Amino acid sequence: FRSKDYIEYQLFKAEDTIKQATGVIPRFFRAPFGETSPWLNFILREKNQIGVHWTLSLRDWGDDSPKERITEMFGNIDKSEIVLLHDRAYADPEKLATLRQSILDLQARGFTFVTIDELYR
Repeated sequence: FRSKDYIEYQLFKAEDTIKQATGVIPRFFRAPFGETSPWLNFILREKNQIGVHWTLSLRDWGDDSPKERITEMFGNIDKSEIVLLHDRAYADPEKLATLRQSILDLQARGFTFVTIDELYR
């Protein structure tokens, strides 16, 4: 585990970078690799930020994420899932097309998509 000071410094750097780029202080936080700690949870509460964790990862970060895996995982999805997607994974047009079709298929089955902000309202 990292020290409280280290975690606070890293969160400050990230928050400052996001604020400079967007003008907005982030309300939500997703821990890299989903790794949390008691210190991280404590600091997030102090900062009034909400830690968000996914319930389903498509494991799309590598080159070995075939479209079949995307289709299969979305085929078994539950309506309450928070899905982790990595934007750089969909630079491949074939994977992006598969993702788009999977989303359309889910919408046809009655699924709706919301942002994390909408989820926490």
